[in-house]
Amino acid sequence: MGFSISALLTKASGNSKRSSHTSQAVGIIHDLNYSTIRINNMPRFKATVKYMGIEKVFEPLDPNTHLSLSVGDKAVIMYNPSNVNDSHFDFKASVKLKRKG
Repeated sequence: MGFSISALLTKASGNSKRSSHTSQAVGIIHDLNYSTIRINNMPRFKATVKYMGIEKVFEPLDPNTHLSLSVGDKAVIMYNPSNVNDSHFDFKASVKLKRKG
């Protein structure tokens, strides 16, 4: 059984997508910075998002996050309806939402 470093870092950081993430909320990005995590020597990003009265840091995010999203943009957060803190930053859906306007 093998694990990729990328998968392990994502799981350890708490930004892993799970089947229990069946509900969706739209939050606002309050902070966007480089993460201390690098995968395949590529810098990753972290975003602080406020959704449903919760402010949470999501990392590591896609290396192109800073090219697609900015502070003040909306972010799509998928979460477990039994525990809104158990959540995942949906990068692709967030970019799609931004492009919709």
